Amino acid sequence: MIAQRHLTRRMRRFGATVILAAIPLSIVQATAQTPQLSRTPFGDWVLRCQAAAGGAKICEVAQTIAVKPQKDQKQPQFIAEIVFGKLNKTQPMFMVTQVPLGAWLPAGATVTADKLPAIRATFTRCAQTCMAEIALTPANLTALKGESGPGRLLIEDGAQHSVTLPLSFKGLSQALAARDKAVS
Repeated sequence: MIAQRHLTRRMRRFGATVILAAIPLSIVQATAQTPQLSRTPFGDWVLRCQAAAGGAKICEVAQTIAVKPQKDQKQPQFIAEIVFGKLNKTQPMFMVTQVPLGAWLPAGATVTADKLPAIRATFTRCAQTCMAEIALTPANLTALKGESGPGRLLIEDGAQHSVTLPLSFKGLSQALAARDKAVS
C-alpha cells in the first residue's frame, strides 16, 4: 500500500494514475506479414502465440503495466511489461522485463510478492526501451505459479529513486500452463 502511494505520488507529478492492463504489447511487434499471432487472456495475463518456421509455435505470457490516458490521449501509456517465455523446448523459461529508457541499469528489475522470493533480472540492453532478463530456476517457476494475488515490480529511475509498480499474478499459473500445452 505504501509502495502504491509512493508510485501514485510520483506518477501524479506527471498527471497520471497507474493501472494494470492485459494490453498486448509485444516485445517484437506484430506486423502485417505475421497474421498468425493469437492472443488469449488469462486473468491479468495474456498468452501470445505466433507460428514459427516448420509449423512450430513460439508462445509467451505477458502483462503490461500502463498509465490511464490523459484527457487529450486515447490510449493508455506504456510503463512496463513482464514477459515469460522460451524460444525452444530445451531452453529454460526466461522472464524478460521491459521498461522505458531512464531506468538505473545497475539496480536491475525485481519481481516480488509477499510469499515470493525476489526474482531479480539484469538489464541486458536498451534501444527504445530497456530490457532486463533472467533464466528462471525450477524453484523460481514453481514459486511464481503459486502466486495469485498482488505483486510488485521494483526498479530505480535514473536519479536512483526506487519505483514500485503494481503487478498482478491473477491468471499467471493458468497462462503458463496454456503456454506449455500450446507449444507441446
